[in-house]
Amino acid sequence: MSKKYTQKTLIVFVLILISSCSTVQIAKNQDQISHTSSNNLSKSSGFQLFGKLGFKSSSTAGSARFDWLQQLNMYTITISGPLGSNRAILKGNEFHAEMQIQGQYIYGSPQDLSSELLGASLPLGLMRFWVMGMPAPNHSFTKDTFYKNTEIYSGFLQLDWQLDFSRHKFFDAMYLPTRIQGSNQDHSFTLIIKNWRNIPNEKLSGNG
Repeated sequence: MSKKYTQKTLIVFVLILISSCSTVQIAKNQDQISHTSSNNLSKSSGFQLFGKLGFKSSSTAGSARFDWLQQLNMYTITISGPLGSNRAILKGNEFHAEMQIQGQYIYGSPQDLSSELLGASLPLGLMRFWVMGMPAPNHSFTKDTFYKNTEIYSGFLQLDWQLDFSRHKFFDAMYLPTRIQGSNQDHSFTLIIKNWRNIPNEKLSGNG
């Protein structure tokens, strides 16, 4: 075997080894992200997040800023339009909600009140899980897809809503999507998460 041929063989072998090591390291990093994220999510029952909501239906479309406080299964969502106009506060859970707007209180289901306010019916009680990039428990889901070599959802279908998650980022040691898109027939929404604060279980129970 010639010296030149031996050198080429050695170079090819080194390149393959480096490539294999890089692949293993990437997989380890992705596994670590998935493991860290799922562990912290399981310890969290509350959060506060800020961002922007875009919404669309067959009759209307628009956008608004929001401040979302989740405490166990209860949410308080403050929504305001451009320059603080049309400010409204939504409070409730998966089944019942109330809306305070212009000094008046309106009661109904989360879907009805979101439709009243935005013109688009949104399942606010389930969105507490969707904003974390995970399906709501106790509801079946299908067509679930993951980012390669991770347990992080890139999308799934739940209660006729197609959800897609992207632009993940670390918040309080949790790897979360900052862009959540949902569509159901002629209703759709896009959530852009600007900031997130995790509220651990013990702090929620302490505020009891």
